[in-house]
Formats: sequence, C-alpha cells, structure tokens
Amino acid sequence: MPFLLEYDTGLEHLQVLIDKVIKYERLYTMSTWAWPVLFHLPSARREANLHHRLAAVPDLTTVIATTTAELRTALAASPAHQVWQLPGRTGRHRLIDLPYTDTRHDDQYPTHHQPTPEERAA
Repeated sequence: MPFLLEYDTGLEHLQVLIDKVIKYERLYTMSTWAWPVLFHLPSARREANLHHRLAAVPDLTTVIATTTAELRTALAASPAHQVWQLPGRTGRHRLIDLPYTDTRHDDQYPTHHQPTPEERAA
C-alpha cells in the first residue's frame, strides 16, 4: 500500500505540520494519485492537538491518518496494525484499510479484488 510518512518528534510547532498538510493537499490536486499521509506523533496529546487543528483546515480532501509512539509501544504494535486514526472519526484502522487512490499502482499491483472499469467510473 502506498503512503507518505511524516515522522514527528514533537520539536516543531503544530502550525508547521498544518502547513505540510496544506502542501500535501496542493500536491494531491495536481496529481492522479491520492496516497494517505501518515503522521507518526510522539504522544496522544500532540495527536489530539493536531486533530483539533486539522478540523479547521477548509475543504481538506487529502487522507490524513495519525498514530503515536505511546500507543504503538503500549500495544506492542507495528505500523501495519490497527493504530491509525482518521481526523473527525472514531476508532483506529489498519494501514491496509486506509483509503487511497492510485490508478497506475492499482493496475500494476492488483489486490484480491480489482475494480472493473465500470466500478471505477461509478
């Protein structure tokens, strides 16, 4: 599964992360793919603060998912496990379950269910 990763150490101001999200949004609008942008954050508090700020970003269509070092350590979980939080939603998701769009990648690396051209057009 393709994705972009931002490994946050907590040393930058949260506005720097928001600025990065806005740049990813611009990249998304200029491309034929939309990979999720994953933010690995040091703490649950920083994650909650980032989610709060993301709620104020207008018309965000880029898929953003976050996890924390605290959570992964507590669960002894790998990044592939159910540790990813989507802003504005409850529950955690597995990496493979995060939404993404990449027509070229999907055609080159088909999964167990490859949508037909009719399904893609719908």
